[in-house]
Amino acid sequence: MNPTSNRRGPQLSVAELKAAAAEMRAMDIVSIYAAGSGHPGGTLSIMDIAAALYLNVLNHDPSNPTWSERDRVFWSAGHKAPALYVALGKAGYFPLDEVVLLRQLGSGFEGHPNWLKVPGVEVSSGSLGQGLGAAVGNALAGKLRGSSYRV
Repeated sequence: MNPTSNRRGPQLSVAELKAAAAEMRAMDIVSIYAAGSGHPGGTLSIMDIAAALYLNVLNHDPSNPTWSERDRVFWSAGHKAPALYVALGKAGYFPLDEVVLLRQLGSGFEGHPNWLKVPGVEVSSGSLGQGLGAAVGNALAGKLRGSSYRV
C-alpha cells in the first residue's frame, strides 16, 4: 500500500463485500470448530462490519502493521477474537487459513486477542468495555500529535 493513498486498494462493491463477509463467516466457523470452543454468535454477527472496515474503510497497510498513520480499531469484546483474526487474515496481515490455529498451543491466535502475537491487533482485550478507554486515549494522543488517523 502506498501510505499516501487513503485506501488499501480498489474499493469492493457491495456484492463483493457480501461475498467476502460470507467467506469470512465460513472461516470463522471452521476456526471455532477446529478449536472446539468459541462464541460463534458474536463473531458471526460482527462479520459484515469487520469486512467493511478492514476491506474498504480503514487506511491501513498489512505489510506495515505499526505504520504510525494507520487507522485504528479497538475491539472491546475479546471473545470476538476469531472474527478479528479472520478480518485481519482476509485483509492480508497473514494467510487467512492460519486462523484454524485458534486456541492451539503455541499459536498467537489466542481466545482473546494479544497485540504482541498477532499483527494488526491494536490492544490485548478481554473485558467488555475495555477497548473504549484505550480507543479514547489513542484518539486524544493522535489529536495532540496532529495525526490524521481515525480511531
